[in-house]
Amino acid sequence: MTALGAHAEIAGCARRLYALTGSVGRRFRPSQMHYSTPLIEREARKVGYRTCVSYDVDSLDYTDPGPDAIVSTVLGAARLSACILGIPAP
Repeated sequence: MTALGAHAEIAGCARRLYALTGSVGRRFRPSQMHYSTPLIEREARKVGYRTCVSYDVDSLDYTDPGPDAIVSTVLGAARLSACILGIPAP
């Protein structure tokens, strides 16, 4: 993704969030990647996000494996200060 494309996507999402909630939020987490790239972080800062959030444990809850599997996945991978990705149920 180019810088222009990243900026357009981040800014577009920020505008939607602001329209819906009155705020763009305080932190940015890029979708479909564990860690932000320097390009993503730079473009997010231009939009107003001072902090980009990453995660180290994917609960895989979006695959609907059931509560026991989710707990096992998270507890098997979580370490001190881990950030765990969980997708809200629809």
